[in-house]
This record gives sequence, C-alpha cells and structure tokens, in this order.
Amino acid sequence: MSSPPRWTSPSTPSPRAPTERCPSRTATRRTLPPAMPAGKKAADAAVAAAKKAGTVLLVLGLGDSQESEGFDRTNIDLPADQVDLAKRVLDANPNTVVMVCHGGVVDLTVIDAPALLDAALLGQAVGTAMADVLFGDVDVSGRLAETVPLRLQDSPAYTNFPGEHSHVTYGEGLFVGYRWYDARDIEVAFPFGHGLSYTTFDYSDLTLSENKDGIEVKLNVTNTGGRDGIDVVQAYVSVDGSAVTRPVRELKGFTKVAVAKGATVPVTLTISRDDLAYWDIRLHQYVVEGGTYTVAVGASSRDLRLTGTVDVTADETRRLPLTLDSSVTEVMADPAGAKAFKPLIDQLTAKMGGGGGDAGKSIGADLTAMVGPTPVGRAAKLSDGAISTEQIQQLLDQANAG
Repeated sequence: MSSPPRWTSPSTPSPRAPTERCPSRTATRRTLPPAMPAGKKAADAAVAAAKKAGTVLLVLGLGDSQESEGFDRTNIDLPADQVDLAKRVLDANPNTVVMVCHGGVVDLTVIDAPALLDAALLGQAVGTAMADVLFGDVDVSGRLAETVPLRLQDSPAYTNFPGEHSHVTYGEGLFVGYRWYDARDIEVAFPFGHGLSYTTFDYSDLTLSENKDGIEVKLNVTNTGGRDGIDVVQAYVSVDGSAVTRPVRELKGFTKVAVAKGATVPVTLTISRDDLAYWDIRLHQYVVEGGTYTVAVGASSRDLRLTGTVDVTADETRRLPLTLDSSVTEVMADPAGAKAFKPLIDQLTAKMGGGGGDAGKSIGADLTAMVGPTPVGRAAKLSDGAISTEQIQQLLDQANAG
C-alpha cells in the first residue's frame, strides 16, 4: 500500500509541492499577540489571525497531563478542542501547515491539512530546527520510527495490554510494530520508515550477493526533482520457506544518502550475518538459516521499489539427535532420518488411506501433511502393532548414527 503523500516524518515537512522551495526566511509573517486569552477566546483569535495570513503554521500536540513516561495513554486522539481548532483554522485559511509535537503517535486522519509536519519532541531548540526545515534552508530526511495506525484497536498489544493482576502477556511475540501490520495486511495511516522530501528519488539496478560478512546490497539512487536532497534507503529481508516463525519482512539495513539535483549515486548496504540470525531455542545459540532470502529495497515498509533474491549459506551447527518426540516432519527433513523412516511412513499413510498407492485419496486428504506434526514415537499405536516402540527407537538410533 502506498503511503499518503501529505504526511511528513520527524523534521520532514512538505508545505508545498515536494520540489518547490519554501519562501525565504525574510518573508513577512504575522504573529499572534504575546498574551493570548484562554479557551474559546484564544481559538477565536487564532481563527481571526488565520483569515488575514497568507500561510498559517498551526502547532498542535499533547500536554503534560495527556502523555508522560509515568503513565500509559488510553487512546491516540488529539484533544478534542485542538481538533476543533484545526478544522476552524483550515476553514478560515486552507493554506495551513499543521505541525504536531508529541511523544507517541496521534490520530491525524481527522485533520485534512495540505501539509503535516511531525516535530516529535525535539526539545528547546525545536523552533530553530523547524524554521530551517519550513523555509527550505535544509532538505528534509527524517523517517517515521514507528507505524501510525488508523485505530488504536489495530495495534499489536491491544488485546493483551494492560493485562490483569499485575501480569501482562506479550502476545504479539515477534510481531511488534510494522511486522504486525504487514503480517495481517492491515491498512495504516502512515507506515514505518515513511517521510517526504523537497525532491524526489528513483531507485534502479539492484544487485545482491553473499559474502563472508552477509548480504551485499547495491543499487543506484537518482534525484529526479528540482533541488539537492537527502534520501534514506531501507532494505527489508524475508526468508522463503523458513523453518521458524518469521515476520513477513524485517528492516535489516538502511543508509542516508545525499544526491545532487539530477545526479545518480551508487549505494551499497551490507546486511551482516548477525542481523540475519535467529535464536534457536534448541541449540541455545544464534543461527543463520540457509536458503533463499528475498531483499526488498524502498523508502518505507510499504513503499518497496526493488526486489531481488540471494542464496545464503547456513551456519554449521551441531546436529540435533532425533527422539521419539521428534515430529514426522522433523524426521523426514533429516537426510538420515528420511532414509531410515521413509518405508515406515509410506506404510502408515497407505494404511490410513485405505491402502493402495494414493494414500488419502479416498478421504480427500493429504495424509503426509496430516501425520507431519505427529511425534514419530506414536507410529507404534498408529500401526496397529505392525511396529513396536522398540523398533522405532532402533530406527532412530540408526538415523542418529548417520
């Protein structure tokens, strides 16, 4: 899903078309009186000032009482009075840039502004930094470090948090942030890694190769806009046919690159083997799984522009012995196990399917898939006495001996 073009990431505004330079900092600006009345009078004064202005910068955000490190928010809403103010100001002057200061994500789908600037919580120098950005003194290259959902209910921990009796279940497991939204194909307001620029970029000529350090990713980035700019190239990795549970894709590398107007620059990323590894709970160590890896390169987790595949060599690890508790799938995935057990498994599936060469055809089932999760030790019961547990153990000993 492509991201909405009007959202800008931290320090990444787009108050005009991406390639149009902002007016100089010497441009005339209207400011509100230093001492503003409170409540509705303040809102009325802001609306009146907006009607007289050529361009409006409206700053919204969450106050100290609305978010803190000391308590958890129960929603992602901006205060209702700020949403109302934003709508009134935009009605008074559609040429309005909305800047948001906040610690956690907020719902901005209720505000139809031509430009949004996420200032996050940048500290006491935020004004100077935002002025540099808004007046085009610097190109913008911030990227969202979290997904902005359409609803709080879509978030990974919604059904698990805050838990009960002082216990919280981390039910989302590996599927934190964008991994959750991608795995469930949930539409989002703004995806992880998103951010605009005052220029535009094209990606081309992706090549992938394995080396001793990991995966080397090479591509070209071309500045197709009207001014110099900075882009953040992001590389996401997935593993075809993985033996373990994995997210649809994971960010494994990124780099910031400056590109002059009209220029093309080569970009190289190295995704280390450490970053490709997962924790094997059986071996109690990190392991790189061998196989075909897919690398997608783009400007966000939902804006993937180039895709390629590369074969990765597996780590050499000690072989895990097969036991009576090993599943049929695990046994048959082991070369020695498959050699020792194939006659038995074929016999069992044929017996369950009513005999004949097309096991399971008579009941419309793939019996090989059905018995796959079954512990191989249960084959004794499934065979109706045709083979004993002792005989299965002998086959296991044979397979484990190599």
